[in-house]
Amino acid sequence: FIRLSNLSLGYTFNNIPGMENADVRIYVSGQNLFLITDYSGYDPEHTSRTPSPNDPNNADVSSGINTGAYPNPRTWTMGIKVGL
Repeated sequence: FIRLSNLSLGYTFNNIPGMENADVRIYVSGQNLFLITDYSGYDPEHTSRTPSPNDPNNADVSSGINTGAYPNPRTWTMGIKVGL
């Protein structure tokens, strides 16, 4: 699978007319932007059941089962920072 988990882009403006000695930074950030996979569940990295420490031979019995699992939310953050 291919996943883009985090991406941040920003630009800082210097020497803005009328705002000497000030920096203005504009930024945008995103999490869980895309996932390319043939897996039919929500997340190929997630399993909702942990193998029993007393029976390590059955560790793969429940792999790939997303019982009660929720998908990762896609979030965006945008902002402006003004430094004087």
